[in-house]
Amino acid sequence: MYPVTNEFQEKIKRKFDRRVFGRVIIDYTSGEMDQSVEVSTSGNANISYPNQVTDGISSISAKFASLDGSWKLGDGYRLAPTDGKSQMGWWSDALSNSDGSISVWIAVNFQPRPIHSLKLSGDDKRGEYPVDFDIILKNEKGETLFIDTIRDNNKVHCVKPLDEVFTQVASIEYKIKCWSHPHRQAKISEIFTNIQEIYEDKDLISIDLLEEVGITGGTVYEGSISSNEIRVRLNNIDGKFHEGNKQSPLYQLFKPDRRIRAELGVQLDSGLKEFAPLGVFWSKQWKSDSKKIYAEVVGRDMLDKLMETDFKMESPLRNISLYDLALMVLKDADIPEKYYWIDNELKDYIVPYVYLEDKSHREVLRMITEACLGRTYCDRQGVIRVEGSIEASKQFEVEVSERINISKEYQIVDEIEEASGKTASLDGSWKLGEYELVGKDDDYQLGWWGNQLSNSQGLFSSPYPKATISFLPKSISQLLVAGDGKRTEYPVDYNVYIYNSDDDLIITKEIRGNDQIASQVKVLENPTDVIKVELEILKWSHPNRQAKIVEFIDMPFELDITKADYFKKQNPSNERSFANYIEVIASPLDGNGEELDEVLVMVKDEESIKNDKQYTLAFPKNYFIQTKEAAQDIANRLLEKYNNPAVIRELKLDWRGNPALELNDIISIEEYEEINKYRVIKNDIKYTGGLKASLQGRRLT
Repeated sequence: MYPVTNEFQEKIKRKFDRRVFGRVIIDYTSGEMDQSVEVSTSGNANISYPNQVTDGISSISAKFASLDGSWKLGDGYRLAPTDGKSQMGWWSDALSNSDGSISVWIAVNFQPRPIHSLKLSGDDKRGEYPVDFDIILKNEKGETLFIDTIRDNNKVHCVKPLDEVFTQVASIEYKIKCWSHPHRQAKISEIFTNIQEIYEDKDLISIDLLEEVGITGGTVYEGSISSNEIRVRLNNIDGKFHEGNKQSPLYQLFKPDRRIRAELGVQLDSGLKEFAPLGVFWSKQWKSDSKKIYAEVVGRDMLDKLMETDFKMESPLRNISLYDLALMVLKDADIPEKYYWIDNELKDYIVPYVYLEDKSHREVLRMITEACLGRTYCDRQGVIRVEGSIEASKQFEVEVSERINISKEYQIVDEIEEASGKTASLDGSWKLGEYELVGKDDDYQLGWWGNQLSNSQGLFSSPYPKATISFLPKSISQLLVAGDGKRTEYPVDYNVYIYNSDDDLIITKEIRGNDQIASQVKVLENPTDVIKVELEILKWSHPNRQAKIVEFIDMPFELDITKADYFKKQNPSNERSFANYIEVIASPLDGNGEELDEVLVMVKDEESIKNDKQYTLAFPKNYFIQTKEAAQDIANRLLEKYNNPAVIRELKLDWRGNPALELNDIISIEEYEEINKYRVIKNDIKYTGGLKASLQGRRLT
């Protein structure tokens, strides 16, 4: 579920008086997405990033230090970035004189396009900017189209609309003659004027979004890659989107690969609107008909673009992880680092030998995803996510302030609330025949045991026992704190601290007088960018005992869909979703990449086959599955996943819709006087001023 506030959820679920707002943002030009953009300068400082002046970001990341005499210790300065990940922009090599005068220039060249306005941004963190400068527009032949002279500017961000639109501009040059401060380098964060339009209300006719999980071998949802599609219709009653309309401010801009962002939202009680993004897409096709009042653009996500480029290997690789291979593919496709995320789980999958024939970047990613039973998709922010078999939302790092030797603190996030047994402790509570020694294998559920003993009133002393779980940014609406049910012990007084993505403490929950072994902590604030939660235990249910926490984890939001929320429901059976006999092929290669005899790994459930019949799942042959051990691992996991007749039942639902619902989310729905859960594998959202949707789900057991 995309993180939204509780008020958003309340308003989108309203049966009456529900109003949904749509918004579409299209970037017709952008230095970040236009490969023809080239930046040149009169000279660069030792650390300078001139290409950042066309990325659409006008704000510098920090107050970066310079050896020009302005750097003061403790004045909030940071060292200049050397990795290019922070926003710094262009710094000139020359310094201004004592009166601020300077003679430097920066220019940008691009494919001919219309220019509506001029822009030059200085350094907002240092409060520096150009005072006097000239702007020169030229066409593709180098002929001057326009010169503008700016004097006595006193703004960091200088934007000037043009009285006349120049349609064939191929370069813009900025000649800086005076700087705001003496003895400083020129510092420019942005010069490229992107053409961006926002469509809402009467300008937006409809949005149609299709999200769908791919299926491996026609059967398996694990190991899939998906590409999403959006179709937007815009009001064209004035002919603005007709390709041949030279009077249109968008003339010659209806091209492939224009960035499209769509959002749906509600108006909050404050009067502000909260939107849930539907994704980032790239235009594939523009349509406009003089006989129709609308124009239409179809876009697909970044994974679709990766079908258009090939991954080519120059030499073989040996013993490479799927993580490193995925990283190579995305870098080779020139995907900026901020637009992809690879799960660390993929580091555990080692492939002995890799030397592929030329394949599309998307196809190689698909093969990688399939080989680890993972999932690759674009999230709602347009980031390509290559996930392993464990959902990213369920990946945690656990730290504790104290522990005893038998403690298994890593188990507190495994979603198992019950301890395996009444485990013995050397705290005076052990009675012969009533307790058992801790099991050493990972299957024995124990959880975290602290070291400090509570006093005769059950109180711990400072520093109190503390457990911390960290994870990728997400929303938190409820937490589970479970003590040891077998020993009937639990925390009575405790605090929960919640931190946002800047590592700032944003919420504190003080629980006092708890008398439940498993207690739920509701977080009504529903923060949307939490990365860390801490549990601090002040008082225990028994004197002279250690803290014992079997589970401390967030409880993911599950969308409850009632009969009032849907128009039509079907539960088709899909026998392909059930299997009690699994076949996986390992394709080993020798040290020179020559194929050896294939190994067929088979696993089955004899009891299931005897009681029903044999349902075979033949996993597709995959180049990266080269060892018998890798094939065995996949076969075992598939049998565990698909050997349950309950998964045959699927869900098809036409309903009122919720734009925050994403693929792979879990929904609960009442069926035949019971509550069943489904994982969303297809999502079709339609907005025409109102909202409705269709979804398809796979039964969870």
